[in-house]
Amino acid sequence: MLQNVPEIKKAESEGRLCFGTIDSWLVHKLTGGKRYVTESTNASRTKLMNLNTLEWDNDMLNIFGINQE
Repeated sequence: MLQNVPEIKKAESEGRLCFGTIDSWLVHKLTGGKRYVTESTNASRTKLMNLNTLEWDNDMLNIFGINQE
């Protein structure tokens, strides 16, 4: 999507792009956009978070071109 969808490319270049699971979207909406967080077991289902270390998996983030900041 980062490579093929212009709106997503634009949001990413402007620092507005967020990626997450339903829990991260709900928290984002319920806090009026002030928080964008995820719960570790849901995040691990994306294969982007290592459930053993509770840290984002840099190898997987790099494969998909995702900046964790």
